[in-house]
Amino acid sequence: MDSQGHEYDDWSWEEINKAYFDDPVLTDLEEDEPSGQAPRISSSPMERKSNKEGNASTSKKKSRASTKTSNAERLRGLLRHDVGSFLKAREAPVVFDGFDLRQTVEAAGGKGPPPCNLVPELETAWLDDQPRLAVDKNGIPIVLHIPCWQRTKSLDKFNDDCAKLCETTKPTVGEDADGKWRNSKATYRQVEGELCGRIKLVTCWHAIGHSKEPPVPSSTILGSGQKFSATTEALSEFQFVAKRLNNVLEHLDPGAASQYSKLRETSMDKLPYLRAFNAVDPSYWQGRALLFNSQTPRHRDKRSPPLEWTPLHAAGTFTQGGDFRIDELNLRLRYLPGDLIFFRGWAFSHSVEGWEGGQRISAAYFTHQTVWDSFDCCLHL
Repeated sequence: MDSQGHEYDDWSWEEINKAYFDDPVLTDLEEDEPSGQAPRISSSPMERKSNKEGNASTSKKKSRASTKTSNAERLRGLLRHDVGSFLKAREAPVVFDGFDLRQTVEAAGGKGPPPCNLVPELETAWLDDQPRLAVDKNGIPIVLHIPCWQRTKSLDKFNDDCAKLCETTKPTVGEDADGKWRNSKATYRQVEGELCGRIKLVTCWHAIGHSKEPPVPSSTILGSGQKFSATTEALSEFQFVAKRLNNVLEHLDPGAASQYSKLRETSMDKLPYLRAFNAVDPSYWQGRALLFNSQTPRHRDKRSPPLEWTPLHAAGTFTQGGDFRIDELNLRLRYLPGDLIFFRGWAFSHSVEGWEGGQRISAAYFTHQTVWDSFDCCLHL
């Protein structure tokens, strides 16, 4: 059963389509004339001019409505693709008997996860284009891999949106709390003509050392009027991606999706400014980091909740390498432009390997534990 109450274990693909995607497309099309009335012919020049202006206005409305209809249909097609990929991955989940997510979280006792003593000796490599799901010894999902999640058009749009954002909001290297580690110069490939650094678009978080204060947007968003305009435009342009990620989570872990949704609603009630951001950003995750030519070193997402789902997707133009590594599972995943990974970022040490062939872009999504705490919300199994 998913978060909408649909039971689809025994459904055919046609039934899934009907339940999720056969809803009517709503548009703002208006009729040219009232129903049942013949069009009136004007006789004066002023009336004819008025009619021309009215027709132009109607034409513009139709054009806008047509665009909305086209976008809605395209989004539904992408959501169908994502549901199909998840169901295919779920058919034969890969079980990692040496890992117990619940036990790992309980043993941590509010601190970092303990070392995993049962790392598989043989490496598991998911390097083809097949979607796969990994579960722990108890059948709890821990990793979802969907290669080719973004195809040519959506991938090109994401690349273009990132490039446009960088015109006003330059990626930074070594300018935040990770400046001597994950965001240091040593972790980036600096190539002439390619972007390098990180942009953090976070609508709600705590800067380090300010966890007792109300959450705020990141300084990247609030740096200047020009940056505010550019970053909010980027959030709006990323809506398709955000809705698709939400959709994947709703099928992968309906319980978690419900908890993320509750956090989103609660935070808007407590922080009115979030209503403005959330009007253009439907994401369950309040934070997204855009990384340009980053070869991320081995680390855990220590500021995330223990049960956090961390979505990652790659973009850019590079053609080889860049595999994603999860140490505790001895798992290597293909991570080329368009590929999507959902995994438990707090529980697993992870890193990105070297690549060849051009600009590398990746996006990572997160909501820090302090944000959950601020609104008395939590993630639980």
